[in-house]
Amino acid sequence: MTLRRAIRLLVALILGLPLVHTLLAWVAGLLRAMGDELAAHALGRIGVGVGVGWLVALVGLVVCLGLKASLEPDCREAVDEFEPPLS
Repeated sequence: MTLRRAIRLLVALILGLPLVHTLLAWVAGLLRAMGDELAAHALGRIGVGVGVGWLVALVGLVVCLGLKASLEPDCREAVDEFEPPLS
């Protein structure tokens, strides 16, 4: 997997996992209100796992962006070499 594809996947996870977490919390609350404590507890635990997955994706994204920044050529060196024409 290339660095670019990894960053794309991690950004999708960073944006998507909070939605899944919110949906799980809402359904768990609905099940708890209906009296199904066991299913609500199970969905709560799955929600904790989704939250941990989100944190792992966030750390992975920071690491991947750091790698990308360190592998790119420094654009300031190219700007310093450019001299405008004299008029």
